[in-house]
Amino acid sequence: MTCPACNSKRIKHGVNGRHWLNQCRKCSALFGECWLGDSYDVALPYLTNDPEADKRAVYFDLSCLGSTGITRRHGWVDPTTKLLVQIG
Repeated sequence: MTCPACNSKRIKHGVNGRHWLNQCRKCSALFGECWLGDSYDVALPYLTNDPEADKRAVYFDLSCLGSTGITRRHGWVDPTTKLLVQIG
């Protein structure tokens, strides 16, 4: 398994007590599978208006199971506020 953002093989499993999420030790990207509701613990569905958020942003790529089936949420998120910096 490699990081989808930087292709590093240094992965930390079980991030935040969720056995299905992984985090890259090199770039801090979060990726894996989870329930759609649990994905909001990583990234809220709102964009930030903070111009400094770009400096703190980390990549996330989640496959989420919700009431409409499996969807993909990915982009860049500010880990301090959990607001989206960039979608996709």
